[in-house]
Parts: sequence; structure tokens; C-alpha cells
Amino acid sequence: MVEPTGQEFWDRTGPAWVRHADLLDEHLAAYGEAGIDALAPAPGERLVDIGCGCGATTLDLARRVGERGSVTGVDIADGMLEVARRRAEGAAVGNVTFVQGDAGTVDLAEVAGGPLDGTYSRFGAMFFPDPVAAFTNIAAGLRPGGRLALVVWQPREKNHWNLVATTATDGILGDAPVLAPPGQPGPFGLADEALIRSVLGDAGFADVELTPFTAVDLLHADTLDEDIGRLLQVGPMRTAWDEAEGEARAAAIQAVRAALGPYAVGPDRYELQGSAWVVTASSG
Repeated sequence: MVEPTGQEFWDRTGPAWVRHADLLDEHLAAYGEAGIDALAPAPGERLVDIGCGCGATTLDLARRVGERGSVTGVDIADGMLEVARRRAEGAAVGNVTFVQGDAGTVDLAEVAGGPLDGTYSRFGAMFFPDPVAAFTNIAAGLRPGGRLALVVWQPREKNHWNLVATTATDGILGDAPVLAPPGQPGPFGLADEALIRSVLGDAGFADVELTPFTAVDLLHADTLDEDIGRLLQVGPMRTAWDEAEGEARAAAIQAVRAALGPYAVGPDRYELQGSAWVVTASSG
């Protein structure tokens, strides 16, 4: 199955991301925090969260900039923005705004209320059909010297949480999606270091730096079936998992169990690595 792109991708996968929003946030929290630390938000700043999804990172940024600052979350998927707005209201965070739109084309300074001090994205910037044009638009919203911080996946073979679960369940939960290569919109669209530097340089950014960041998804022997189910729910097979019957889910869990041997780090636990780039740059 070929992974769809653009609006079709979000129409298909967005509902699953909404259903598993809390699990996804738990899985991605360490990566998002690393990106926020790299951006180093300061009190009073005006920021945009690109591809903000269900808003967890937007709220984290809002707390960092304080009441005198503001954060605008931009996402193409309206269903996820509904969750983000509910979360902001429930957390009584008032310095956030959520806007439906494509961050690669919308006037970011206009929707945010003025030139931006910084733009940020946790795994939301890999899906642009034309990355150079999109990042040129993002740069246009920044004030001179404004900052960019992105978290994007490194190549799939360095992301065992993705590779193991997807490979083991291919054909059990349906066909695994065929992921687009670097340079094309998809989860690993910005996995290549040289490509990132080229795209951001062509878009007018300077001082481009890439820092590798690795986290571990820990699976415990005494809760292994539950942990594998969680892993399948937040990975590429999430939609197939949602649509599967009990027998297929049980078979998928057993298949992942069988594939975990090389990742044992003791008698009672397994570690699946996840590797990302934390990318920083500045506007001219």
C-alpha cells in the first residue's frame, strides 16, 4: 500500500492520531522537549508551532513564553485542532491560538499577529510537497535573526520502534504502507542530513545545525502484550490496528514478540531505539 500524501494523508490518518493522542504524546515527549530546549523560548516571545497536531507542544511552548508571549499552532487537520483547543481550555492556557492551514503557504506573521521570534515543529515539517517553497514561506514570517527549531526523524533503519513493529505485522494487519523516500512528503521526508541543509539554505536560512537525538521505547516482559499494542497504536500500522479484529490483533502481537529477540537488554525488558535530528537555524 502506498502511503498517501497531502490532505489525503491527513484525512486518512488524522482520526487515528486523534484517538491515540495521549499515547502519541507519551511516545514523542522526549523528542519534543529536546526541540523546545534547542529553540530556547524566552518570556514574551511570539512563536508558531508548525504542524501542531493535538497541541501538546503548543501548550509547552506557551508555558515557556509566559503570559506576555503568545504561541500560534498551525495544522492542516481540523480534527486534531479541535483536540488542541479543548486541551488549551482544560489547562487554562490563554496565550495560544490554533489556526487551520498549511504552514508552507499561510502568512504566519499575519495569523500570529506580527513577525515571529521563533518557529518550531515536532515531526510536523516532513510532509511539505515542496520543502524549499514551504521553508521560504516560514522564513518570511520570522523577524531578522528569528529562530527555527525542528525535530525530524533520521532514516527508518535507525528507528527500530517503527521498523520492527511494521515489518513483523506486514500482512497480518494488512499491507504495511510504502513510505516515501527522503525529499518526498512523509515521515522520513527530511531524514537525510545533506537534504536538510540544502533545503534550509535554499530557503534563506543561515547557521543550520543538526544534532542527533536518540530515545528508547522500553518494553517490559511482564506487560509485553500491552506494550506491543501501544507500539502498534502509535506507529505506521495504527489505522490497520484500529480496523483489525481481536484475532488479527493477537496474531500481530505474537509476531512482534517473535521479532523482539535481538532487542533484549536483559531477562525482562526490550529496548527499541528511535533516532531524530534536532535542527536549528536562523533567518537572515
